[in-house]
Amino acid sequence: MNYLLKPDQLLKPDARFQLNLTARLLFVNIIALMAVGILMVYSASVSALPDERLGAFNRLLMFGPVAVVALLLGMWLPYDKLNRWWAAIALLAVTVLLLVAVLKFGSEVNHARRWFRFPLGPIELSFQPSELAKLAVIIFFAWFLSRPEPAGRNWREGLLKKFLPLALILGAVCGLIALQDLGTAVLVGAIGAGLMMAGGVPWWQLGALVPPVAGALYVLIVKYPYRMNRLMIYTNPWQDPRGLGFHIIQSLYAIGSGGPFGLGLGYGVQKLGYLPENTTDFIFSVICEEMGVAGGILVILLFLGLALLGLRIMSRAPNKFAYLLALGVVLWTTIQAIINIGVATGALPTKGIALPLISSGGSGLVLTAAALGLLLSVGCRSPELAGQPDRSTESLTPEVA
Repeated sequence: MNYLLKPDQLLKPDARFQLNLTARLLFVNIIALMAVGILMVYSASVSALPDERLGAFNRLLMFGPVAVVALLLGMWLPYDKLNRWWAAIALLAVTVLLLVAVLKFGSEVNHARRWFRFPLGPIELSFQPSELAKLAVIIFFAWFLSRPEPAGRNWREGLLKKFLPLALILGAVCGLIALQDLGTAVLVGAIGAGLMMAGGVPWWQLGALVPPVAGALYVLIVKYPYRMNRLMIYTNPWQDPRGLGFHIIQSLYAIGSGGPFGLGLGYGVQKLGYLPENTTDFIFSVICEEMGVAGGILVILLFLGLALLGLRIMSRAPNKFAYLLALGVVLWTTIQAIINIGVATGALPTKGIALPLISSGGSGLVLTAAALGLLLSVGCRSPELAGQPDRSTESLTPEVA
């Protein structure tokens, strides 16, 4: 048997691949969000501080093309190649090792070790293992929950063989992330819980997670004073306008000064040394200041379109693994966007989470694009979206343990 592939075979998608209308619309939506990101990061990068001027934009120019390649590779890859025990377990194991290693060997930024940094001359590459954890949890849970179940399994077997393994794995991953990044841990936990619910785990078993999760959150907030301070200042940032409340106050100034149609691209004031993290955590505030309420609504509509198209692909997925994989990616991008916009508008306590596809970033941007590529892979290989009869024999209805 010849295991070597010719170049034309390597670049040619499999026979199921068809770029249908839903996939095309989703692809355009993703590119539109990335284009908004490039435009606004360039504008926000025009800082009053010479050392920071255009630094975030130059980083985006370096990682942006890599993200587009990751998007196309994810779309080209048949998603069911990931539905293998060795692929799911290996990715999860590597992720856990990296989450442990970053606590010891990661670079400390703002009193937290979340990144590996690799200086390459004038360029510094960075990698955040918690970003990989989002994708690893989605793929592992989709594989685990889509495995065939024996007929007649009772609730005790479901508890021991489905719920407990997933709960322990999710707890370990989120616990490692929460030591340095509570917001991302909450995001990963929400993704995992959503997949467990969609995968057939009974609601009462998921409800049993509430007391230990609440206890862990209490300990993690009380143990680190800065987290408690953020929670306390959330109710009234004006009690410390030059200290703990500075971030959210400057963000609200930016949003409020934009008016209906903004001050104009490049004419924002808050980015000139007033608004911290204006190319990442608070990029939405810059959008509203320079593009107004109209620009903010446009971004929200793009994320809404991303979610709706993703849900359409999910609902027409040809098998349970594809269903859960698509759902996980939709939960990831949607919840993360809600958290970022909620923080920028003061609806949620301050937390450093990027706006997907828009904020300046490296590993986060690339891995988000790769995950959306897998969502496109499901959409491009859905017989129902292609207008063909679905010959899949696997039910998408989750089985209750």
